[in-house]
Order: sequence, then structure tokens, then C-alpha cells
Amino acid sequence: MCSGAMCDILVTNELKRSITVLLCVARGTPIVSSDWIEESFHVGQFAETTEFLIKDVSFEEKYDFCLVDTLKAAKAKKLLEGFHIYTTRNVVPSARKMKGIIECASGNHISSLPKKRSGGDVIVVSSDKDLSDVVRRKAFGSGIPVVTSEFVLSGILKYDLNVEEHSMCNATEPRWYHCRKYFYLVAVTKYNTCGRRGRLRLRQRLDWIDTLC
Repeated sequence: MCSGAMCDILVTNELKRSITVLLCVARGTPIVSSDWIEESFHVGQFAETTEFLIKDVSFEEKYDFCLVDTLKAAKAKKLLEGFHIYTTRNVVPSARKMKGIIECASGNHISSLPKKRSGGDVIVVSSDKDLSDVVRRKAFGSGIPVVTSEFVLSGILKYDLNVEEHSMCNATEPRWYHCRKYFYLVAVTKYNTCGRRGRLRLRQRLDWIDTLC
């Protein structure tokens, strides 16, 4: 686990969207400038962090958030509490790093998907490289949201979870398309040796899926 997951205070003079910063933000850990060290040395004890929280206007404008507000929110309630999140193999940052961020925000990083969606708290974080990932197809077929890593990364900074904004079901590939594609792959495996009758059954089932999605 990165040291950012365990530190009580992070000292830096420039904000970057590094794993360490994300881990600290997820935990609500104060991020202060080096002036805090100088003040602590001057008074002979650890100074209060509130007055020394780093202010990086360009960084906050770039990612559209306010660090002070986000840290307050993170202290009050962890962002991913109650969420079960699966990451596909080519997600960026890596699954290992995503696991650390998710757990610092009190989310549960899972190694396999449940058979069906339960309570809307299961999320798959994926990437374009994993378009053919079996788990991702199963998620679409089960109605489990599949999102980009920005769902977590931007969500941590803004302290706001927006499934729709970061969904991998875009305008050209709505959810029914992925659902149909998943069942099509399963159906082809089952019926591709059944001749004309099998293909007719396949078409009937795909048409039926379209009425449900």
C-alpha cells in the first residue's frame, strides 16, 4: 500500500493528481504547504493544519473542485462507502492502485462480479482496451454500470459520483446494445452448429432481448 494511505498529513507545495494525493483526499487527510513545517518548528509542536491547507488555483480549476470542501466532505463520510467495485485488467491506474484508492474511500474492491445486480451498489471500472472482457460483457448483460476510471478519480476530487457522465455506454453504444452483444456471443456459441433452425432461434431470442432492454 502506498504511504499516502497511511500518513496523517501530506506536505507538498504543488498539487498533482498523483496516487498519493488521491489516497489522501479519499481519506480526508490534510494536504498542507511546507509553511506548516516552518510554523510547527517555530511553535515547538505540530501546528493546526487548517491555516496551511495548500491552495493551488490552477489545479483546482483544471479538475473543477475545491480541495478544502472535498477534505471536509471526506472527513464527514467516505465517498465509496457501500459500493462494491470491480476493475478490469487494463484499467488505468492499474487495478492494484485503484484498489488502494477505492479502499481509502471505504469502498469494497471485489475480485469477481455477483451473478446479478443487487441494490445498485455494484460498479465495474473498465477501459477501452477491455471492450471484449468477459466480465465487462456480463456486467452489461446484468445491468451493472460499467464506467471509466474517471468515475473514481474525478469523483474523489469533486466528491461526487456521476455514473451517467462516466458511463461506457455512450451515445453510439447504449446499454441495450451491449446487452444484445453479450447474449449474441453466448447464443452464437450455443447455436452456430445448429444450422438454419438454430440461426432462426437465435434471431428470435435477440429480437426478444431488444424488447426488454
